[in-house]
Amino acid sequence: MKLSKFILIFLLFINISCSKGLPFNIFDPETFIGFLISLDPYSYNPPANPDLNVSGMVSSIQEGQTFTVNVSLTNPPISTQEVVISTSSTALLVNGAESITLSFDSSNYSTSQSITFSTVVDSNSNNESVTVIYSLTNLSESQYSVSILDDTAISITGVPSTLLEGTTATLNVNFSKTLLSDNTITVTSSNSAAISFNGSATTTLNYTTANGTSPQAITILAEEDTNLANETVTLTFTANGVASSTVTIRTTDNDGQNIVLSNGADFLREGGATGTIDVHLSFDPGADAVVTVTSGNSNSLSVSPSTLTFNSSNYTTDQQVTLTALDEVNQTSEDVSVLFTTNGATPQIHPLKTIDDDIQVVIAGANTVNEGGQSTVIISLSGDPGETRVINLTSSDTNAVTLSTNSLTFTSDNYSQSILIFGVEDTNVASESVTITATPAVAGGIVGATQNITTVDNDSMNIVLSGLGSTMVNEGLTTTFRANLTHDPGGDLIVNFSSSYSGVTVTPSSFTFNSSNYNSQQTITINALQDANQESETVTITASATGVTTSPTIQVTTIEDDTVPVITGDATVAEGGFTVLNLKLSGNPGNNRTVTVDLIGTTSSVSLSSNTFNFTPNNYDAVQTFIITGLQDTNVANESFTVRATFDS
Repeated sequence: MKLSKFILIFLLFINISCSKGLPFNIFDPETFIGFLISLDPYSYNPPANPDLNVSGMVSSIQEGQTFTVNVSLTNPPISTQEVVISTSSTALLVNGAESITLSFDSSNYSTSQSITFSTVVDSNSNNESVTVIYSLTNLSESQYSVSILDDTAISITGVPSTLLEGTTATLNVNFSKTLLSDNTITVTSSNSAAISFNGSATTTLNYTTANGTSPQAITILAEEDTNLANETVTLTFTANGVASSTVTIRTTDNDGQNIVLSNGADFLREGGATGTIDVHLSFDPGADAVVTVTSGNSNSLSVSPSTLTFNSSNYTTDQQVTLTALDEVNQTSEDVSVLFTTNGATPQIHPLKTIDDDIQVVIAGANTVNEGGQSTVIISLSGDPGETRVINLTSSDTNAVTLSTNSLTFTSDNYSQSILIFGVEDTNVASESVTITATPAVAGGIVGATQNITTVDNDSMNIVLSGLGSTMVNEGLTTTFRANLTHDPGGDLIVNFSSSYSGVTVTPSSFTFNSSNYNSQQTITINALQDANQESETVTITASATGVTTSPTIQVTTIEDDTVPVITGDATVAEGGFTVLNLKLSGNPGNNRTVTVDLIGTTSSVSLSSNTFNFTPNNYDAVQTFIITGLQDTNVANESFTVRATFDS
């Protein structure tokens, strides 16, 4: 292109730019070249100026914390556009610097670019205000004000300088200042095998803006370990935006060498039974450590081997000791202690019991018992059974002797016990010999025993009267009762029946009992005879026999059938007057009787005060009275009437 033509085109570009008021930089080569390419300035549509898109800005932040901001452009730039981001103070840095530059072009203008603002923890305790400036080259500028709040520290109280293994301590933790946002404090142990948080190496405390300054408790545990050393442990406290804090605690070791016993036999039976026990050390002995094993009773128990050697390579590995129960001459089980010793360790004892195999049952105490009574018998073992053993008990004749229990359980604490034996009431008058037998419920190891018991008979012959039909019998009638013996008479025994009043007889007057019928009730008849008196009688019937010391009796009352009511007194009564008459019975009625009094004849001229009277065997001869009143009439004649007294049926 000739120079003259270029100048002409350039002048034309300037003319168009000025006449159209286009926002072109006429000295920008890219703009001018674009114009040359288009060659049609009147169809050109210029783009809008780009502006900033900023998101994530905060108005305040605590020292030591960060926040992220996203930056983009609203419109594509004609050419590469730079955005300069700077702060007014080094207290707030952007991507770690005082200022940075972001570049945007038409291909990435809408894609957010992230930047991180961080606050610097300084030594003062002042809050600061920092201005953040976003500048678009040759275009706009945006400013934001950010308040930086002074840093907050982690406060820790209750920290012990030392802590004994196996014990705990409580620490209180909080922020020194009110939080503007929720935060978390993480506590980490430098050696969780020495100090842990319930077995963990870390623990976390959560705080809000409402409780940031309120202490929260954490419990630290000095762990039991396998070494013998004291440890120094550092606890580190960290939180977002807050300087970390540390505390140092020294654990005090409480360990000493221990002999550890396990899986040991609790008992062994005499006669060569064997068992084992496992042995190891709790800590590395460093050099060889010899554990000596000793039986507390070498006559009952032997041990093998008698020494065990441990070193750094095998101290945690169990070694076995064999225990053997020996046969010896006594009749009791023994408690035996096996002793384990080594230098620098507390001696350990394993107890066990050797079970004797020749224990005997011993029966002592009473050898007699009264019929109907009880006695005490002592059942014992000759020695400690060593284990629970059951002894069964039997009586050879339970019709003569019974036992309070059929079995006893013996242990090492109670191998002597008492039982009761009871003499049984029987039908004979003889004493019996009964054998009590004690045998082990499980055969072997215990020898049984027997004991003879003699019953002392307490029986004597008695006549039994029973079944009286009625205690009252009318004259001329009968009633019955029954009779038997309490025991076998052996031979014939004649029982005689007698009456205390001749007006009452017994049929039969005697009865013969023997071995076949002594306990069979025999019916005896009582006969109430008619007599001449007007009295009821109470009669005793007695049963007696030779050799029988007690003569039982029964009583019956005869009911008199010829007792009559008797009326006495003045039988004359004037009109308008009265007379009193007396009433009683001629004799004992034998039971309660009712008498009715009435008037016969001219009864309209008199009246009767009462007409019913009750008599008993207790008041039959007591006078009861009644009144007859003469009534006024219109005639002048005397009238007669009859007073009658009769028994109710």
